[in-house]
Amino acid sequence: WPRHTGDFGFYRAYVGKDGKPADFSMDNVPYHPKHHFKISTRDLDVGDLVMISGFPGSTSRHATPSEVEAEGQFDLPTSVRYRGMLTHLLEERSKIDEKIALANAARISGLENIYKKDMGTLEAYKRGSFVTAKREQERRMRGALDATLGAAYDKASAELETLLATKRATRERDTNFVWLYLSSPMLTQANNLYRLSVEKTKNDLDRAENYTDRNRKRLQQTIARNRRSIEPGSDRAGLRLFLIEATKLPADQRIPPIDAALAATGQSAPEAQVDALLDRIYAATKIGDKAAEEEMFGQTTAQLNARNDSMLAFAASLRPFADQLDENEATFEGAGSRLRPVMLDALRVANGGRLYPDANSTLRVGFGQVQGYSPRDAVWYQPQTDVRGVLQKDTGEEPFNSPKRLLDRAAKQEFGTYADQELKSMPVAFISTNVVTNGSSGSVTMNAWGELCGLAYDSNWEGVGSDFMVEEDITRTIHVDSRYILWVMDAIDGAHNLLREMGITPQFAQ
Repeated sequence: WPRHTGDFGFYRAYVGKDGKPADFSMDNVPYHPKHHFKISTRDLDVGDLVMISGFPGSTSRHATPSEVEAEGQFDLPTSVRYRGMLTHLLEERSKIDEKIALANAARISGLENIYKKDMGTLEAYKRGSFVTAKREQERRMRGALDATLGAAYDKASAELETLLATKRATRERDTNFVWLYLSSPMLTQANNLYRLSVEKTKNDLDRAENYTDRNRKRLQQTIARNRRSIEPGSDRAGLRLFLIEATKLPADQRIPPIDAALAATGQSAPEAQVDALLDRIYAATKIGDKAAEEEMFGQTTAQLNARNDSMLAFAASLRPFADQLDENEATFEGAGSRLRPVMLDALRVANGGRLYPDANSTLRVGFGQVQGYSPRDAVWYQPQTDVRGVLQKDTGEEPFNSPKRLLDRAAKQEFGTYADQELKSMPVAFISTNVVTNGSSGSVTMNAWGELCGLAYDSNWEGVGSDFMVEEDITRTIHVDSRYILWVMDAIDGAHNLLREMGITPQFAQ
């Protein structure tokens, strides 16, 4: 912030002729809901109430001090390092030709998004002294508990700390193992297909969540979508990066199936072993081929093995170790589901009976106010930006290359009644004291009248550490203003049919 990004998009939902969800068909019809948000053209002022309705991912604001410390010391720095390494590799590969660049584009965007957030969170750790603040918070909380609840908290906390220490003992190994899959869409694809063959032999209730009958279609869609990001040369280079990282793991944190596969190459030097292994893995695979993958989907384990697919074979060799890690994680989560409620009850009591719930991918409605902030000494950021900033930033080159029609209309101040009378310009974005996280982007922003007054699409840079601790004075959510959306649709794009569908009378229709 300040931002002049007008992020919004439209999807039309289609259903069967009976109005119910249906697979794709040319006979499908547009979905017409019984109710929809009214799009606001009202003014927004400092202090106005705004609400965000959406499905934020997950936050860790009630993590223990040791968990917060581990994030700052290992998890976040490792994520930054690994994402930076893989992003650089994919960017270099993308310079070869346009086809490779297109295949890698979504992967690079996803990596950079989390990389930037993790960098901002690390800055917030230092600025907000998160670990010290967490320890002080726990000290105050512990002092507010009676003997009975205090004893229950101490017992649960001690057991959780023992479990956390066990996890920390193998975190380098476990993180590297996860990144083998993150670095290779082909390995991920092979793993999904092979694991499906194993899971479908079990009773549905005993299967891993992603492989249950109710999620079968979703898994098919995931595999089809992931196929678009497969570029064999980039895939091999990415997997090579993290196989070499695996060779550097401490002696007590080795990955047995990787060590066995490397030793089987007959080479002695680590890089030579990795290259020989990669030659074998990529020598005879149909992973990434649409027709072959559609055949593989749903085949038995015996049928997959009979294909003698080298990538499938490698994925199969990793499954026993992956299953053990999954079992370890399930044990940890199971213990956590028993211990954390005891600790949260104590925190709730210490807070006078009120406790803000962490996000967990379920529907949330958050409340806030339109409000600016001071990011540093002697600097104050206003809570709204307008189209004058778009004109000032425009260079004609990405990302500051607005359409000529928009620039012309803005220069002539052809705003119709969408303009903000106090700004005396066309508003673009605004910030509020709401708090968002991954998954919140695109969530509806409502005003006090329950009208859609914007779309939430980002956190400010200073607020990205709010997954762990909210710094209320500087944490803000960035929204695109509904009036800018309407103006762009009306005056720039001429999407008058869509405006009429939304109950808005176009002002720039010929």
